[in-house]
Amino acid sequence: MIDQIFGIPLYKSSIDSNSYDKKSILNTILNNFEKSNERNNWDNESYIKSKIHHSLCDEKNQNFEKPDFSSLRSVYESEIKKYLRMMNYQNLAFKFEIVNYTVMTKDSQMSNHIHTDCDFTTVHYLKFDNESFDSTLFHNSNDYAKYLIASLSPSLSKVCDNKSIQNSWMYQTFKISTQEDDFLIFPAVLEHSVPRIENDGKRITVVANINVKESY
Repeated sequence: MIDQIFGIPLYKSSIDSNSYDKKSILNTILNNFEKSNERNNWDNESYIKSKIHHSLCDEKNQNFEKPDFSSLRSVYESEIKKYLRMMNYQNLAFKFEIVNYTVMTKDSQMSNHIHTDCDFTTVHYLKFDNESFDSTLFHNSNDYAKYLIASLSPSLSKVCDNKSIQNSWMYQTFKISTQEDDFLIFPAVLEHSVPRIENDGKRITVVANINVKESY
C-alpha cells in the first residue's frame, strides 16, 4: 500500500521470506561482517563516525564475497511494478540495481542523506528485530514542521496520534512501524537516516535504486 509521509508517497509491503534464498544471502553477509564489522567507504570522511559494515563503493574488495542477490531480483521487480502502477504513471519503463547492503549493530548509526543518482530508492529489512532496532528515520523538508507543534499549534500534539503516518506532516522526523522482510519504496529525494543503535544484535538491510524513463 502507499501512504503519504510529509505528503510524499511511500510504499510498504511484506516480502515472503520463502520467495528468495534468504539463508544464503544472510550467510554471505554475516561472513563478511565477521571479517570486519567496520567496512565503510560510504561516509568514512564524515566527522560523524557511522561504525557500520556498508558495501557501497567497496564491491571490488576481494576480502569480501559478493552476495548472490539473483533470487531477490524478481521479487523486487514485482514490488516496484506494483508501486509504479499505484502511482498511475503512463508509458513508463524502469530499471533498478541492488546497490548495497548494510549491517548495523550497537553504536552504529547512519547520517541524514538522500540518493542523488536515481529517481526512487528501496529498503528491504533483511534481518530486523523491531523490539531492538529503530526503523528508518525520515526527515521532513518542509520548514513549517520545525515550529508547527511547539509554537503555532501546540494543542495538536494533545489530540493527534503521533504514530499515525497521516499526521507525519506535522513533525520534523517520523518513523513507520517496520517488521523483518518489510520492503519500502520512496522517492530518492526523501531524506532519511538511522539513529544510533543502543542494543546488541544485527540490523541488516538491502538497498536498491530505481531509475525511470518514458517508454515508446
